[in-house]
Amino acid sequence: MSKAFEIARLLVLQAASDDRIDRPRAYAWAKRIYPLNAGELERKFKDDFEISESRVAEVFSAIDRKIANGEKVSFYSLESEFAPLSGGGRFDRWDLIRICRLASLDHRFDESVIEQLVEKGSGPIESHGIDRPLGVDDLEP
Repeated sequence: MSKAFEIARLLVLQAASDDRIDRPRAYAWAKRIYPLNAGELERKFKDDFEISESRVAEVFSAIDRKIANGEKVSFYSLESEFAPLSGGGRFDRWDLIRICRLASLDHRFDESVIEQLVEKGSGPIESHGIDRPLGVDDLEP
């Protein structure tokens, strides 16, 4: 992560506190996720984001596939696909939670899909906040 990225990140978060940028973009920068609908600034720092565009796309594709196949979209089903407990996963649990939260904030999927992700028993307690509104504490650097 470059110094220039961190400076840009702080400026973006400051703009978010003044409601000058949209909530999903602010959350993405706060959590170091490559933003959806990236602009010129994000493309400049593409390699500095901890969660890459391809990782986000991979999770969204898996959710789309489950929907198309008529499968329930539970957090545990995503976790078993991307972050197996054996430790050999491509993502960790928090990466998946953050990506799913970004999807929720952006209204990327129908509300019923988000409800399946946060349904009791469909995921760990940490994943039950995926659908909560963005708060000030979510944007702390």
